[in-house]
Amino acid sequence: MIDWIQTNYEAVFAILGALYTLARLVVALTPTPADNEAVETAAGWLRAIAKLFGLDLTQGIDSKKG
Repeated sequence: MIDWIQTNYEAVFAILGALYTLARLVVALTPTPADNEAVETAAGWLRAIAKLFGLDLTQGIDSKKG
């Protein structure tokens, strides 16, 4: 299982990113703050895991716009 994840980590993160984006859309449509907190917690975990795999989390972000 670990070997499969190491081989396919980019695809795994693409799927997780798509699910995270979908979750953000659903959360934006609901008025409760609890789901916002849950998605932000998940975002923190995803960022931490992505850093472990050495993924560039700033890709597509224009740092000059600040």
